Amino acid sequence: MKLLCDACERLGEAASLRVASGQVLATCGRCGAEGSLGMVAGAEVDVEVAGEVAAEAPPAAVTLPVAASAPATPPAPAGEDPYAVPAGRCPKCVAVRPAGAVYCAQCGLAYARFVPAEHALRPGLDRAFRELLKRWEDPAAHDKLLARAQAEEALPQVARLYQIRLARNEGDAMAARGREELLRRVTVFAAAAVKPAGQAPAAGGNRKVLWVGLAGALGLLLLLLQVMAGRDE
Repeated sequence: MKLLCDACERLGEAASLRVASGQVLATCGRCGAEGSLGMVAGAEVDVEVAGEVAAEAPPAAVTLPVAASAPATPPAPAGEDPYAVPAGRCPKCVAVRPAGAVYCAQCGLAYARFVPAEHALRPGLDRAFRELLKRWEDPAAHDKLLARAQAEEALPQVARLYQIRLARNEGDAMAARGREELLRRVTVFAAAAVKPAGQAPAAGGNRKVLWVGLAGALGLLLLLLQVMAGRDE
């Protein structure tokens, strides 16, 4: 992954990526300085990747716990649209929308240009999400949906749905858990494509696949950061 370092002002490979205290941090492979790629308010998962992480090896499964004392989330009213963004929120990242605002200060969306179809789930994933709503308190059901969303490269869309749930009920422990697991999955996937210093570049088709995967992972990470930063301040 190539980054423009603020310290040495040069473009170079990132030596490592990590998430700490809500920030995604990258280390410059030229001067060793560490800089932030973005802030995720309230993130509680720290992920550190130093040196080589095999790009073809899937990240180990991690189950995020849900506090035993957390109250059960009330079921959504019958007939409620699970995709409807609450009033006073950005329709894209679900950040608070000030009265009279034309653009979202968080994601930059011009509200008049929002296209709902661009954020819709594919039919199969839509059905899976609606089934999840019936088993909302089951962590395994959430993990199953997230695994499918990751396989279909739809993690930002699912992250937005978790944000909508939290906008309706900030005490929704399962939505908060799902959001943190989304961040972990995307961060680990993006970090797995970081080339350590001194490693020979991949050859031929493998190199092309690696860069395509890296571009997709970085795009997912940036989109997810936008959505997750839209939580209440």
